[in-house]
Amino acid sequence: MPKVSKNLSKLFTERLKNETSLDFVRLLFKKFPELELYLVGGIVRDIILGITASKDFDFVARHAEVRDLVAELNKLGWCDLAGRDFGVIKFKPQNGNQFIDIALPRSEQGEMTGGYRDFTLQVDKDLEIEKDLARRDLTINALAWDIKNKKIIDPFEGQKDLESKTIRAVGKAEVRFQEDYSRILRAIRFACQFNFSLEPATKKALIKLAPNVTQKRQITRQEHLQRKISLEIIEEERQKHLNQLQALSAEEKTQPLEEELVPSETLTRELLKALAAAPAKAIELLDEFSLLNLLIPEAMDMKGCTQPEHFHAEGDVWTHTILLLEKISTPEFTDLFPDFKISGAFVLGCFLHDIGKPTVRTVDESQTPPKIKFYGHDEEGVNIAKRICTRLKLSKGIQEKIVFMLQYHMFVMSAPSVYKFRAHKFAERFIDSPHSPDLLALFYLDVASSIRPDGTADFKNFEETLERINEIKETRSRQPQKIITGDKVMELLDLPAGPAIACVLELVAELKDQGKINRAGDAEKFLRDRAVQIKKLCADVTTSTSNDNVEKILKTLIV
Repeated sequence: MPKVSKNLSKLFTERLKNETSLDFVRLLFKKFPELELYLVGGIVRDIILGITASKDFDFVARHAEVRDLVAELNKLGWCDLAGRDFGVIKFKPQNGNQFIDIALPRSEQGEMTGGYRDFTLQVDKDLEIEKDLARRDLTINALAWDIKNKKIIDPFEGQKDLESKTIRAVGKAEVRFQEDYSRILRAIRFACQFNFSLEPATKKALIKLAPNVTQKRQITRQEHLQRKISLEIIEEERQKHLNQLQALSAEEKTQPLEEELVPSETLTRELLKALAAAPAKAIELLDEFSLLNLLIPEAMDMKGCTQPEHFHAEGDVWTHTILLLEKISTPEFTDLFPDFKISGAFVLGCFLHDIGKPTVRTVDESQTPPKIKFYGHDEEGVNIAKRICTRLKLSKGIQEKIVFMLQYHMFVMSAPSVYKFRAHKFAERFIDSPHSPDLLALFYLDVASSIRPDGTADFKNFEETLERINEIKETRSRQPQKIITGDKVMELLDLPAGPAIACVLELVAELKDQGKINRAGDAEKFLRDRAVQIKKLCADVTTSTSNDNVEKILKTLIV
């Protein structure tokens, strides 16, 4: 965790000077002599903490009209009109590659419903910066740097909380979270991101209000548009929404709409950020605040789901999973996977890897001690994970990653030897997929968290897996990427397009990864010499039996 710096003036001056995309600041001061410009929010916090990677520059501009700012900024870059909701201009400088938020000072009056849009917004170009900061969620985010006067604005002692590593709500915690339930998720995320503790009153409010983050409510289409009108500060946009409202028939105005108090996109984004920042702590906090039971209720069944002690002396499925998540943050994991990026999607896949065990668990009482089995827990886990991913509205890419991890996490876990699997089949799991690094990392973590009664873990198959990955990569390094095409296979074997061609291509890929076919000429000779046998063996191939036929051909031809 970075330390809080004392020499703030030097830090901020150098940071602003070194960011060429912020050259517009100097030009704005020249154009608007009365302008006061402040860096605000997370970037201020991160600069104080010495986090140099942070690039999310947010500003508050006082004593300037929004139209005048937009007109001047359009000369220096591009303004996104859609970004002016809530009094914010999204500005992309000509020499920058990301948007910068420039907001007018604002005050809010929440309706205390928890809805992220349920507040009255007042934009005032002359509002004191302290009042703008007063509407923010946490003290460590309610900081501003006065660029012109080179001083920190800290009305809620956010610096002190950074020093003591404390997450504290601005003002009365319960009121602050009641205004917008999404702040609950942000508080948890920041506690994970910085490994901070929750201040008692803040924690008490979280425990009370956290279960509300998944609430929904019914509103009418008229109310939906009226809210948009009340929140829009640009006259043209406000008029557009007003025209839409006036065009509605009486029946359309009362048409019910279901609205989430916390948008699912916000919920998922905060969840994944928290998981990536501190895997085990995030799950434990979500569990403590009764959020896990709302978001992933299936996980509750992992608690008390006992496992065979000779494979899992560490405890039940829940204990095993938490231990696995803890190992993501260990030096051993970092040393073994130095270039691996820990994402929220990866951590979620790790958390769900044994989610199918409680459903398929069986106990054979005829044996002493009773034998516990989890046959098919990987397949059941995939089915459960798909439902969870849909519920959380996760992206297609994230869903594919999680399904891949769960589907193949037992692929070589209990095998007598990883060399019993075909090379190409093995490579499809651990080399060729964009999710192969995630699967390999999960494999290591699963092994490291499966503790035997003597306190050790059996890394034999994992070490063999690393060896075989290197062997296949070494073999491939001496070969051309493409050995043969489907068209060439059809020509050589006089076969029509279909499953049989896919089967032969899979066969060639297998022999290639074994190092038995290394050039296009090798592949063509192999197929010519065995054309009759291969055509006969492929005669009854279907899409579903292609994999079995590859195994059969390999054994029949003894290659």
